[in-house]
Amino acid sequence: VEYVSGQPILYRFAQYTRMAVHTAGAFLVVSMGILMSRPDRGVVGALRSGRISREDRAVYAAMGLLFLVVLAGGCWFFHSQEQHVRRAVEADLVTVARFKVAQIVQWRAERQGDAGVLMESAFFGEGVAEWLTNPQTEAGDKILARFRSLQEYCKYDDVLLVDGQGHVRLSVSGRPAAFHEDTAKALAVAFRTRRPVMTDLQLTPGDSVPHIVLIAPLFAGGGTTNEATCAVILQQQARQFLYPLIRSWPTASRSAETQLVRRDGDDVLFLNDARHSENSAFR
Repeated sequence: VEYVSGQPILYRFAQYTRMAVHTAGAFLVVSMGILMSRPDRGVVGALRSGRISREDRAVYAAMGLLFLVVLAGGCWFFHSQEQHVRRAVEADLVTVARFKVAQIVQWRAERQGDAGVLMESAFFGEGVAEWLTNPQTEAGDKILARFRSLQEYCKYDDVLLVDGQGHVRLSVSGRPAAFHEDTAKALAVAFRTRRPVMTDLQLTPGDSVPHIVLIAPLFAGGGTTNEATCAVILQQQARQFLYPLIRSWPTASRSAETQLVRRDGDDVLFLNDARHSENSAFR
């Protein structure tokens, strides 16, 4: 009964070991063999002859009732165990989800911290403002050196300097910038609010990898009390750190995965690759 129900009903005793499934099967076969070895006697003989006494009927009825009770108890136990396991798994999923949220919040705070350090640097802001007024190769090289340090140590894909009109004046990659419309909106918000702004995950036309953009407005003289003269745009590919962070699972599992999605009309848009479907983000 235990092996049929798949639940440890009767062998939870410290002094006994669990009977193996082939041992239980062997006992069943031996018992059937013993009953059938004398087909004209005992239970088998009574059933074959059709001559069953009232006492035997009572015994057989009690045995049948006991079997039904055991079967019903096994079904109830299986159902309760199933609900218990489901609740435990749901609790684990909620814990992992909260853990992932905390990781993403920390990652966002670190990225915004990079932009905040640039924005609050009076020396850097004054140097950039002077270069915009009087572009000099040496000063531009120093700014690019600072950008390359950010790119190398903070793992940014590209670092750009744009003026108040949103025109790119410097960039580490040297590629012509094709801004997503969200970046242009975020740039206006950063100039208006005088605070660093992070965009949502975005996929620029012509780019195959989603990325995040941070905008750090710069002020002549540093701080936020002066007029914003330009902004530094930090671009980081999502697969650089965010996607591996989302995909990682704290325990071994063949099916579990974390998915970041957002509503897109009547559809759900996957913002990161599914576990068994590469390059599915934004597609």
